[in-house]
Amino acid sequence: MNDQKNIPQLWEMTYKDIDKDIRLSVYADTLAYDCENGRRHLIAVRFGGYPEQVRTMADVIYGGGEVCLDCDGARLYFQGSPKRYRRLFTNDGLYMEATMVLENDLQQVDESKQESAAEKAPLWRTVYLYCEKDSAERLFEQLDAAVSVPLIPAFRDYVIAEMERQNFLAKLEVVSSRAQFDVWKLLLSKGERNIIEIVEHGLKTGQIAILGECTEADAFADVTSVSAYLNRFGKSIAGKIQGQFTPLFDPSKESVSQEILAVNAYIREQAGYGLYDAQLAVSEAIKRSLRKNKTALCIAECGTVICAALL
Repeated sequence: MNDQKNIPQLWEMTYKDIDKDIRLSVYADTLAYDCENGRRHLIAVRFGGYPEQVRTMADVIYGGGEVCLDCDGARLYFQGSPKRYRRLFTNDGLYMEATMVLENDLQQVDESKQESAAEKAPLWRTVYLYCEKDSAERLFEQLDAAVSVPLIPAFRDYVIAEMERQNFLAKLEVVSSRAQFDVWKLLLSKGERNIIEIVEHGLKTGQIAILGECTEADAFADVTSVSAYLNRFGKSIAGKIQGQFTPLFDPSKESVSQEILAVNAYIREQAGYGLYDAQLAVSEAIKRSLRKNKTALCIAECGTVICAALL
């Protein structure tokens, strides 16, 4: 059966425990699941109904129970993953809606790769990516955010294709009467070595490169690792990134405002030291963002001291 054909508006989802004479019934409109070893494992689900039924069904799935979905005349069974879901409940009078999303793995051992009982296999993690339907660009953005390996847009097609070929990236099944999105399962080995090896292989073989940077055939002859790649092309990457984003404040072209300088003077008077030039520049950018958007977000290294004034 093709689970994505002839989808009704809602599907009745039930749980039965004959021994304890328990029967729960709710109605789902969105599911994402992974098929493994002939079983469907729930990755995400949204369902609604009477509050007591919804909360109990959420507890069943959270506890790893199996639920049944009546879909287009067929009964489909889905297995929950014990204690691994984020749960969100919303109320509208006597109607309650629950959204459950599987948490990403911390670390797990792939027993199939163990060489002996005494030797532990490499550690693997599973990460679930949610993105716009049929969009390689959005998938690559989510992939880039999920890993620490440096990736640039020019790598997109090669990295996605190679990760799918090696079964490190797989598209999961999604059925929904309202939302249109894709869910992908990403497997990461310890230290993200599987991703690093894909990037290093692409650089070494010339399958990926910085467009317009090198024309000679042996440009990557000495590039055999990510570190070597960054040493060779780091400035070019930085230049391309800088060209894609317009800074709120460019200290090489503008001066810090009197408001920030006054705050810096107060800090120096009270603490005995002032802000560094980089901190002054970030403070100026935050001040401009607050004035324009009423909000500001700063992502920086641990220990960064930021001071911003909105006058």
